[in-house]
Amino acid sequence: MSMKAKNSAWVVFTVVCFGLGILLGCDAHKQPANAAKPTAEAQPLFTPIAASLAQQTMCDEQAAKKFHETKVTGTGLLGDGYTSHYDPNVNVCYAHLNYLAARKAGNTRAEMVLDAFEGREYATYVGPDSKNGITKPQQCQILIPGKPAQECQSVDEFDGLIEKYFGVTQ
Repeated sequence: MSMKAKNSAWVVFTVVCFGLGILLGCDAHKQPANAAKPTAEAQPLFTPIAASLAQQTMCDEQAAKKFHETKVTGTGLLGDGYTSHYDPNVNVCYAHLNYLAARKAGNTRAEMVLDAFEGREYATYVGPDSKNGITKPQQCQILIPGKPAQECQSVDEFDGLIEKYFGVTQ
């Protein structure tokens, strides 16, 4: 083999190796070998499911219906408003219903969180309409599925717990 042919073979070999090196090094789907690997703490344990607009709308409509149907008979309480939250992880539409009565001794508030479709009650508050948390309510209880009932001592505590466990606020 002539010297010219040997040099041409080396040039072709070098060009092919260089080209393969570029192709293998430019794989956009892989991280570079020296890239930092994410730690287990940085990776989410699950991907949260977001409620669709249709699910949120359906839940809100049912919560409105439940708000207008629910009567707190014999108490003089009037409907004050409601909020809703659809949780797709457990497939529950939470409705937070608020009622208020004006009394000489001070306003009384009754609130409940329930499943807007099945009617299951998850939380109940009956007591003064005091937002300072000083006056103890007549009833304040949170029922978290799979856990013992949790008593609360104020409307502020009630609001914090229902937001934490059921995603509804006032």
